[in-house]
Amino acid sequence: MKVPHQPRRPLDASSMTPMIDIVFLLLIFFIITASGQISEALLPADLSAAGTVDSEVIVPELEPLALEIWLKLTVNAQGDTEVDMNGTTYRDMDKLKSQLLILAELGPENPVILDIASDVPFGDTVNVHDTCLAAHFDSISFAADAE
Repeated sequence: MKVPHQPRRPLDASSMTPMIDIVFLLLIFFIITASGQISEALLPADLSAAGTVDSEVIVPELEPLALEIWLKLTVNAQGDTEVDMNGTTYRDMDKLKSQLLILAELGPENPVILDIASDVPFGDTVNVHDTCLAAHFDSISFAADAE
């Protein structure tokens, strides 16, 4: 089957007029919408000739870790007072005092809870309590058994 062939018409200027009108309308549309945008500005930067910039590094200050400091005072088989501080046992009170001072420097807002066994001498209890006060902890509490 033979397809009928239509002769091509030569292009004239009148056939391009609608396309030119659309292009100009789009151009006007983009110019008007672009005028409402916030104009961009260059950031001020003094660059050295080598291409590097010296700037101050700002390190955010970390918040102290909040934890409860449990001091469990017990008497061992030899009759000496031992202090268990969050899982670490101290038999030497001077070492305990130094650790409490370090913890108080790191976070004095951390609460200290004294859990004292009934057979612990009162002098050792007062000694540990005074150490916590001297370290300037904000909160020192005593644990009590529920009846």
